[in-house]
Amino acid sequence: MNLWWIAAGLLAAFTAVVHVVWGGRDIDRPLMALAIDDRQVKYGAHLCWHLVTIELAALSAAYLWPALTGRAADLAVLATIVCLAATVWNLAMILRDRKSTRLNSSHTDISRM
Repeated sequence: MNLWWIAAGLLAAFTAVVHVVWGGRDIDRPLMALAIDDRQVKYGAHLCWHLVTIELAALSAAYLWPALTGRAADLAVLATIVCLAATVWNLAMILRDRKSTRLNSSHTDISRM
């Protein structure tokens, strides 16, 4: 049994539960209740919400199965690669947003002069 994989699997399961219970209540349901004319945008966001739910559940299983059975270690390696890719993507989005905010605020400051 690999304790690191068990911890990762339990953390992924916890994240999935939080995503479904609180995120569904606070984000997905209100989004679906909005009067958005563009159905493609509304249901595209709804689809993405459910794809993330599936990914979180799959990550949990990909860590827990090899941790508990001692087989299919490749699943845990794949889950780690997926988590790293998501982390890099999120950090890139944060940095891009910060850069964009800085550029917009400095533009605003210059226009006030």
